[in-house]
Amino acid sequence: MFPIDDDNFVFDSKRVYDLCDAIEEYNKKDLTFALGQGVRADKADKKLLKRMYEVGFKYATVAVEGGNNKILRALRKGETIQRIERTIKNACDIGYEVRLLFVIGARGETWKDLEDSFKVAEKYPVMYSRFNNLFPIPGTEIYNWVESEKLTFKRPEEYLNTYNMDYTEPWYETPELSAEDRKQAIVVSDQINQRLFYRYLARKFNILGPIKYPIAYVASRKSTQQIIGGNPILYKTAMLVRRLMA
Repeated sequence: MFPIDDDNFVFDSKRVYDLCDAIEEYNKKDLTFALGQGVRADKADKKLLKRMYEVGFKYATVAVEGGNNKILRALRKGETIQRIERTIKNACDIGYEVRLLFVIGARGETWKDLEDSFKVAEKYPVMYSRFNNLFPIPGTEIYNWVESEKLTFKRPEEYLNTYNMDYTEPWYETPELSAEDRKQAIVVSDQINQRLFYRYLARKFNILGPIKYPIAYVASRKSTQQIIGGNPILYKTAMLVRRLMA
């Protein structure tokens, strides 16, 4: 499997169609490609997704970010939730293994807004939906906002120097969402992910009959995933099984 580290691979549809033609001419039927960095929904119509799938694109990540148009506007996403959901549904219908990405911490975001995100996260037969707390990077509009409003409870020199890729950690809070709210949101998203992954595995293990349910349940637990992720042999085995199930 070839992972593609492009934050917006489908931005230029002509380039993608040309690449698909080149892959097809290469005539390698066993090639698979994964778009793990996020597909911009308004640039991925059904026709393009189908063409990509034909030549080996089997895994796609959709950067949803927020579950309603209020939050998408606050994030300056430039897309509507209706358009994003259409792309998610199209990708699922075509057969992609789909992942969704969301962020927590937009200006004015409330718990009700998060509930809208949770609903979208669990609405479609995706593999998982990941939620991350926004990280205020110096030089960005979010950083300027949280600093000017004095929303951070950790100084930049502290959280920047101790940064360890843990996007579940809240770095600032707002009147609408406290740090504890943000931590609880990650707990809820973990619960959603376990349900999504259980359903995903149950579909993939359908050939096993009724025994698929206990196997899918154990395999979908967060503790199981942590054990697999921490063991190189188990991780490679899991990746092989995943490719064979694609």
